[in-house]
This record gives sequence, C-alpha cells and structure tokens, in this order.
Amino acid sequence: MELNGGIIDDLLEQINQKLNFSAIAADLERMNVAREKLNYLQQQYVMQQIFTGKGRPSTANCSFLSLNKKLQSLQDETSEASSTLDENEDLEEIEEEMCNELQDDAWLGFFKGFKILCEDDELRIFENKQCIEISDFDANALESLLRGGVRCFMFDLFKGTGFENQKNILKLRESELNISRESGFPVMATLFGLLSPRMQFTGMLEPPDAVIPLEKGHALVLTYKREFSIHSTATKIFVNARFLMDDCKVNDFILIGPTMQIKIDTIVKSELYCTVMEPGVLRSRLPVRFPGRCNRVNVSLEELEDITFSREVGVQVLISYAPGNRQYFDDLNKTLGLLNCENVRLGTRIVINDIKEEDDDDLDWIAESYDVFLFELTMTQQFDECKDREVPEVSADILQLSPGVVNFIKKIYAMKKPTILNASLVAERRLFVHPSCLNEIFFYPDRYVFRTGHMENSFYFLFLQNAYFKQLTNTYWVNQPFCDDSNTGSDTLARSCVLSGEEHDAVAYVVYSVIPDMSIKLSHFRPSAPILYVTAIKSSSDYISMYHKIVLLYYCTRDTEISHSEYVYRSLLYGLAYLKAKRIVSKDKNVMLVYCTEEGTKFPDRYTNFKFPATNFAQLLTTALDF
Repeated sequence: MELNGGIIDDLLEQINQKLNFSAIAADLERMNVAREKLNYLQQQYVMQQIFTGKGRPSTANCSFLSLNKKLQSLQDETSEASSTLDENEDLEEIEEEMCNELQDDAWLGFFKGFKILCEDDELRIFENKQCIEISDFDANALESLLRGGVRCFMFDLFKGTGFENQKNILKLRESELNISRESGFPVMATLFGLLSPRMQFTGMLEPPDAVIPLEKGHALVLTYKREFSIHSTATKIFVNARFLMDDCKVNDFILIGPTMQIKIDTIVKSELYCTVMEPGVLRSRLPVRFPGRCNRVNVSLEELEDITFSREVGVQVLISYAPGNRQYFDDLNKTLGLLNCENVRLGTRIVINDIKEEDDDDLDWIAESYDVFLFELTMTQQFDECKDREVPEVSADILQLSPGVVNFIKKIYAMKKPTILNASLVAERRLFVHPSCLNEIFFYPDRYVFRTGHMENSFYFLFLQNAYFKQLTNTYWVNQPFCDDSNTGSDTLARSCVLSGEEHDAVAYVVYSVIPDMSIKLSHFRPSAPILYVTAIKSSSDYISMYHKIVLLYYCTRDTEISHSEYVYRSLLYGLAYLKAKRIVSKDKNVMLVYCTEEGTKFPDRYTNFKFPATNFAQLLTTALDF
C-alpha cells in the first residue's frame, strides 16, 4: 500500500487524537524555556565567581546577584576575603592529598597481591561509557545515573507511546534540570529511540520473562491498542499489526511462534477474537505471521506513531529494529520527510553474531546509509520454545564473528559513526568473547547499553572492558596505520592531540568549536580522558553523547560585540571551571585545550597542554592561549 501526503495527514490527525502527545510535549517545552533561562543565569554566576575582586566580564548581569545569596556574600567580600578563600582551597587540596596517601596505605597489609582502587581514577571511567534503557527503569534512579555521569539513554518505542509507557522521558528531563540547578552547570543528555519493528511481534507480558503455555481451545484476543503493549496477558495479546488486522477474515489462521496456531472466530472493531487450534508457549516478543493476502505496507501505523511521538518530545535519533533492504530504507526516509523529520538521524539495530555469510554483501550499503548502529548479541545455541516441557537453561557459548562482520565494524569505525553495543550476554557470562573478537567488543563500540533487569552485571563488564581497552589501545597506536582523509588536516591534529594528552596523562580534553566534528575526531582515537565539548549549538546534545567519552557543555553569551579571541577564552574558561567544580582537575594536572585561532573557521586549528595551577587559572589561561 503506497502512502501519499493526504493519507499521511489523515493518519497524523487520527494519531494526535488517539495519543495525547500534547501534555508531555507542553511540559517538555516549558522545561526547555526554564533550562534556557537557568543556563544563562548560571553562566553569569560562574563568571562572577571567577572574576570577583578582579576585572568582570562585560556581560555580567548584576541583577542576578539578588537571586543568589551565595553570590551576594561573595561580591560583598573584600579582596582579603578572596585571598582567604584561595588559601582555604589550597588547604583543602593538601588535606585531600594526605587523605589519599593514607587511604592507599591503609589496606596494603591486609590484602597482599591486590590493587587498591582509587575511585577517581578507576571508577570515573565507567560513568561515560554506559547507555541505559529507561523504558522500564525506576524513575527515581534516573537522577542518580545522571549524577554519576551517564549521558546517553535510549527508550523502546515498541513498548508504546502513551504517557504511562514513556513517562521516564519527562522524568529524565526533570532530573537534568534539577541537577543543573544544584550543580551550577547545564546538564544535557542524549536520548534516542528504538522504533517498533516492521515485522509483527506479541507484546510484553508481565513479568517480561513470563512463560505461559496455551492449550487447544484457549480463547484469546489479538489487539492493536498500544496500552496493552506492556500489559499483554494470556487472554489479550498486543500485536503491532494495525494495518494487517483490517485485511483479516473470519476462519483465517494466524501463527504465533514456531508452532502455535490460532483461528479467528469473530472480528470486532479490528480486534481479533481467536481460539487456539495448535498449542504452544506464549512469551514476550514472539513473532506473529498473518495470512499471505494481508497488505504488506511500506510503513506501519506503529512506526508512524513512534516517529510522531519522537518529534513531539524532541528526540532526533531513531533506531530501526532491523536494517531491512534498500527499499525499506528508502520508505523509512520518505516517511520521515512526509512527517517533517528530515533532520532526524536514522540508525539501525543489527545482531552481529547472527549474520549469515550470504548477507555479507548487504553490509556495505548498510554501513554507508545509516548514521548510528546498535549492535545486539544472541545465543547461538537456541532451545526449542514450544516443547511441552520445562525450558532448559542455555549453556554458555563462545562469541565469534564472521570476517564480513569484522570488516563491517571496522568500516563503521573508520567512518566515525557511533556504535552502541548491548553487552548484557557478556556481562551475564553467557557469552565469552573469543580472542579474535576483542577489538570488536571492547575497543570499537562507543557505548555499552544495559537494558532493564541487566544492570547488576554491568559493573563486572565495565571492569572487564576497561582492562581490555587499556591493552588494545596500546596495540592500536603501535600497529594501526594512519592516513589523514580530511581536507584540512584535522585528522592529524586530532591524533596528535590525543597522543600528546596520553603522554602527559591529561585528565580531560576541552574543545571549543562551532561544530562537533573535532570532538568526534578526538573520540575516534579513543582517549582515556573525557572530552568536554563546549559549544553554543544546543542541538548537538541530540546525538553527541553517543560518541566515546564526549560530554556536552552548553555555553552561549548574549554579548555580540566581543571579539573571537575573547569568546574562545570565555568558552575554555567555562569548561575549566566545570572541570574544577566537578573535581576532575586539580593542581598540576594537565588539560588539553583545543580551539580555533581564526574567526570564521569551523575546525579548531590548535591545541595546547594546560597545566592547571593552584590559583588564578583564569589569568594563566590568558597567557596559555596563543592568538
């Protein structure tokens, strides 16, 4: 069935009437306005703190002082009080160093042969490697994740677009605003959605891992109503097949899973009342096969709902459940265009250890066409789901990848496209990575997603990934040939910057740039330190935190009369203030600064190693920057 503009408009009107997007969209819009005002006030506050008792920036807004008691007292203090504050900071740093030394010595006599882990050095690396699915996540834990440094989240649109199903999107944005208000710096996370599959599946049972045997003669209803997508039962089962149900007839047979067959008895308002004719087992997300005469549409109603919902809540990255063929990709892009979502970044989900050799030819166009990749793993030893017996546990397996898949992953990495790996099976010790696949599992992925119910094993996996990552990074620098494919030499600049940063044990990279390309290039070379991308382009937060170690820091001044060099200085200064406030940087630690020296250039053309001083880092930064 071909969809034209008129049909799309009618469907959108029906979708908006059926699904109440307006409430959550209005709340999100109000939060965006509040966030913008808060960001501006915070920037003025930070600059006032830095320059108190010294020269103030021309954009200082003194009216903000009345809104903040801490800033009032800070402004009223004399220069003597300011120097006392600096002395207190020095004493605090000395005390921290002494405590750290004592902490390292305290347990050495008890646990010989073990390394005493330093929280700052060892645990912080995990914060920015995780991606968390929030569809069924505890809403109260989202704020803790943001405080811990997680900046990448995903949600599954197959579970529905209603407020009950996706209320955590609103909770996530509320948590961002709360933490931003407390910390004094803007907090922006990347959020992307996984589209409903084009193929038909049963909805989620309660609990999701439930197994329900259905005997012959059992009565059930197949429904398209999405409120049942996470509340399916043995008597009412959601199937994402709204368009197909209209073509079904009484006495048609429908196949659920490998063996269960049901017959349609009656049809009431496009809901199918059926009887089980061949028994089987019902689980969450079982494949459903409809009669062959049913229309095969080039887009499903569920996908239209998903895209419309994502547009309303401001999500700009969508992941297709499967890459499909070229026609599928073209239809999806055409649909995005009809829904005014041309700027959406389209990715795809791929089960990398389940790709057959005959499918290797499709991997090239998939790598070229899609913007983001979500890699999944599966157990190769599958059990029979429909035997009338207790389901046995699946034994552990060895994870191996075909040469075509290995080349596919390397190609995506070379193209600097973000990859996210669902490593739950490795974290659960059900899949053990073969030595030939270490790079593809522990080095190339930008992020590691952990779905609901698998979080308890994430700590083990992240420790494992960190250990392999350090070894693989050293091997990468020695063995990987390098060729600068850029027209401006930016690849060479990024590589040199990362090499210099690793040599000087840099604790962070602070990048000021109009566009995020240089941050992405730095991320490509897999530095061990976080990359702080300071920019006035707020829309970069829609996708930038999907990349390895990148954190976005929004900075935008309303002063249009300052020079380019002054704007670069303030942006980098704001980034250093953020690192200082988060205690990522301290006295004598190295920070790599990457910036543009000429106005109008999109790519940074210079980097410098900035040794963070004990005091007056704002003044030292002026001499460190070469304009």
